[in-house]
Amino acid sequence: MADRILETFLDAGLLELGGNDAWFEHISAAADKLAVHIGAHPEQLAAFVYSAVDPRERLGDPSRAMAQETLKSVWRTYSSVTMGSLDLVFRGIILDAVIQNAKRDDQIRLGVTLLLSSALPHMSLGEEAEVWQKTVSELLSAVEAEAEARWSVPSAIALAPMVAVKPPEIKGKLGAIKIDEAALLKGLEKAAGPNNKAGEETGGNPHAPNAGATWSNEFVPLATEAIATAVKRAAGERVYNLASDEIFGAISTMVTAYVSAAINQTAAASHGVELRSRLLWWKEAKISPSARKEYRLIDRKVAPGLMALDYQSMLPALAPASVVAFLRESVRTLSGENETTSLGDFLAAMSEADEIVPFKSSQPDQTANLRPLGALVLEGATRPELISERTVFQGTLKLDPAAFASLLFLEFQALKAIQHVTPVSPPDEAGTAGKVTGAAK
Repeated sequence: MADRILETFLDAGLLELGGNDAWFEHISAAADKLAVHIGAHPEQLAAFVYSAVDPRERLGDPSRAMAQETLKSVWRTYSSVTMGSLDLVFRGIILDAVIQNAKRDDQIRLGVTLLLSSALPHMSLGEEAEVWQKTVSELLSAVEAEAEARWSVPSAIALAPMVAVKPPEIKGKLGAIKIDEAALLKGLEKAAGPNNKAGEETGGNPHAPNAGATWSNEFVPLATEAIATAVKRAAGERVYNLASDEIFGAISTMVTAYVSAAINQTAAASHGVELRSRLLWWKEAKISPSARKEYRLIDRKVAPGLMALDYQSMLPALAPASVVAFLRESVRTLSGENETTSLGDFLAAMSEADEIVPFKSSQPDQTANLRPLGALVLEGATRPELISERTVFQGTLKLDPAAFASLLFLEFQALKAIQHVTPVSPPDEAGTAGKVTGAAK
């Protein structure tokens, strides 16, 4: 992608700056400042995108008013110079700011790509066509590559080898062997003679030590018995309990981590298969999961839009281009290819359909910002004049059912992606948030 979209505008002769580099620097600075605001307020992204793409002059458009205020904040005297269409300058500033954010955030890039892909095929771009085609082509290349990788089905799932566990070292200590000294003393006293030191009878050796061999013959077996008994009691069977919590804890942690990783890897690898199976079932059944009703039994002007709503509810925001083609073919099984209806008639029919009620917002957006066509459906604002006033489309634009469904689907997918964008707080010292947000109000 080009370093700056503003340079593409300049190279295409859309910015009439008379070769004045200083003017271009002012405009670029305004785009940089507006990019900070968009990063802090991603919920306004769709309005900025549509304002940039719509070639019609829109007096009072909040997005262009913000671009004008931002340019004025960095170039006080901009209105005193002649540089062609100021409206085109404001739109160039907006687009440059949007693309700056698309380059830094995958979800913004996805949202912008989907919004442009839904709108541009149905708009007359005039001399700007080359710039927009190049921009969308570069965005699509990046998004499509990521989508195909995410939806791909691997031929095999290679799991990482299980990491060996080094069990923790467990140290233990046995207590010292204790001998029953009192019992040993009593036994040896019996072996030593008929009486102990206290003159008490021992009941053991009947001979005194001066009896010679007679005494020793009695002493040896009695002493042996006393000593052996004491040793046997001390060296008997002992129970020692090891604390196994640390060992089993380490093994459990390792196994849990490995199994979780294996499950996640398997789920990711089978994600594409699961999605494709779900879509095939939906196409063949031709039943609305939200209305619990066959699409053939629903108003022909309502069914395509309802199919787009149901379809997007089954999918993540990131999907390859083949998903849009699949939707078109699904819609064509229910309608004639040469059948066309105006946007005004499509939206009017949907606004009155009970099948759309579950998707409608309880708090319609009353701001003057440009928005997706599908937003009018969900807000119930489907009067013909509102289509031209609040979207980049004309209510008289005629589309076949498949084209209408794919337009709505891309818009809903874009809004889904934008909802996952994390706002980036602007630098406090720049003062951007206060000035630009004030302009938005």
